[in-house]
Amino acid sequence: MIDIRPATSRDSHTLALIGIRSWESAVIGWGENTEAVQTNARNAYHEFCSKHWTRIVLAQDGGAVLGWAAREKLDNNITDLWIDPEHQRKGAGKKLLAALEKDIAKAGYDSVILETHAKNEPAIGFYEHFGYRVVSLSVGYSAGLGQDIQIVKMHRDLGDPPVHERMTT
Repeated sequence: MIDIRPATSRDSHTLALIGIRSWESAVIGWGENTEAVQTNARNAYHEFCSKHWTRIVLAQDGGAVLGWAAREKLDNNITDLWIDPEHQRKGAGKKLLAALEKDIAKAGYDSVILETHAKNEPAIGFYEHFGYRVVSLSVGYSAGLGQDIQIVKMHRDLGDPPVHERMTT
């Protein structure tokens, strides 16, 4: 059974490794995965997870951590959602997304925004399945990667049920 809980400082190394594995599996074939970019990404995951573990919730099954998600500024922006590749498509992402949406609603926001790489079609499809829509495409500098990347910004009104729920009613 998948449980969601707040991260602790002791989780930070495990969370960074999950983020790195998930990111590496997503960028295969994009042509942007140079050794320098990989090094920058690894450093960025370790730094983020060690400094911002209080902003992270994780999904676990028994003692195994399956993935994690974060709201870096505790606003309505989901900054991270990473599932270990061996645990993808098993429900952890759905539970993490629902937990963050609930926290965002409790904080008084009526919508959620997030960004993902424009080439990350599986992530875009995942979010679209839960009612998110692409609202912009841009190019921005990623300090964590040390290069410009194409970014899609996505949005969902929390008053609207996710698409998969509307289709079943």
